[in-house]
Amino acid sequence: MDDSPAYVIAMFLNPSIRLSWIRRHWEPNYVARAIIIIKNTMRKYHDCLHGQAQQPTSSTDSQQQRRRYGLEDMLEVSGAPSPSGQGVEEQFELYGNGTVSLRGTDIIGFWAISEETHQILYAMALDYLPIQASSVPSERVLSSSAETDTKRQN
Repeated sequence: MDDSPAYVIAMFLNPSIRLSWIRRHWEPNYVARAIIIIKNTMRKYHDCLHGQAQQPTSSTDSQQQRRRYGLEDMLEVSGAPSPSGQGVEEQFELYGNGTVSLRGTDIIGFWAISEETHQILYAMALDYLPIQASSVPSERVLSSSAETDTKRQN
């Protein structure tokens, strides 16, 4: 996990896990490193959302496509204040120390209704939660392709 901060962030963004699993199973120094990784990533997103970082220009087609699929374009919210003036620390504390959701909670549904309360984390969820948690299924597909891609199958 040390080489893949994305896994730490994805665990944190899962409302059924947040920091509970990390705090329960990791040594205190690793927990502190995980929190630093999360907060640093949140700062990058905060800066991007508030126009403090350079943002690439997006085409009108891209913006229309994102609206059609219900994905808010980060460029459209630049300069918009976060809810209740929340910064990184406040949002981290509010979400990180909040009540862990029941196992099996609809993660997409959770973030759809939490967009306003956790603006920074919502933007992170759109980017990090689609990352596949394990390479095992993809390796299995590659292995099985050797079996199906034979002269007999063709």
